Amino acid sequence: MREEKGETRALSNNKFSMSPQRYLTLRRLCRKLNCNRRRLRDQVDLLCNDLVTGNVALTHTVSRLQLAYEFQNVLLGEYDVRYLLCKALRFIRECIYESGAAIYLFSREEFTAHLTGAWYDDPGDINQIESALRRSTVAAVRRKRCGVLAPDGQAWQEIPANVRRALGGLSLMGLGVFSPEGELQGVLTVYRDISQPLTENERCLIEPLMVPLGKALTAVTRVHELLPA
Repeated sequence: MREEKGETRALSNNKFSMSPQRYLTLRRLCRKLNCNRRRLRDQVDLLCNDLVTGNVALTHTVSRLQLAYEFQNVLLGEYDVRYLLCKALRFIRECIYESGAAIYLFSREEFTAHLTGAWYDDPGDINQIESALRRSTVAAVRRKRCGVLAPDGQAWQEIPANVRRALGGLSLMGLGVFSPEGELQGVLTVYRDISQPLTENERCLIEPLMVPLGKALTAVTRVHELLPA
């Protein structure tokens, strides 16, 4: 009986033993499997990161489209140019806190609407800042036909030195208002104290609003052209 049990145990050991070559082959397969699993894990991580990034970008895009839609609704039904522009400036100032904003129309060669910051309440100061804006943001957008951002107006080397001095302490942004046909109708200028410089993110937030503003301004202008003198 003991001999039979010993033979059974030996057969059992032989059943689960393997040759060195088979062992090495199995190790290589396990190593390859682990390598493939790590590669797949990295690809899944990369895909998840792309999905998160894409979702954030989509959320920002939807938010900006919604803002432009709200802005367009604010401008609907207005047929007075000055009142239309004042409503636009009030909306923009709610988006960019503690700022002043003005819109210069080339058809009138003037700042048709201007909502100043709290630090400009004297008519002389307003005339001075408008003169400086006419020679800085308005001139730059008219020349380049694109937006400009100057976080520090006094360091803006593209404008004359006396204008830089007049803009000392201000951060500025200028955006073109175009008609649907591509005509530059005017320039929006936003300015704020240099202690809180205007940013590229704020520019990206406001720039899409220029499309509905240009359409609304064109519509109002055409209505006035149709009215009897």
